[in-house]
Amino acid sequence: MIEYTVHTTGPDGTGTSELFCLVTDLLDVEEWPALDLAEAYRDRWTVEMSHR
Repeated sequence: MIEYTVHTTGPDGTGTSELFCLVTDLLDVEEWPALDLAEAYRDRWTVEMSHR
């Protein structure tokens, strides 16, 4: 499991944060670094939201 927090700033300057927990069976950290998996997960949701 990979836990990471995403911090965002709204148009009015207020900041928010959200904790994400990504469960994966990709256990080789050399081949699949946690940061790469977190970025891929973000990209996945960006694509899915654009196909709404």
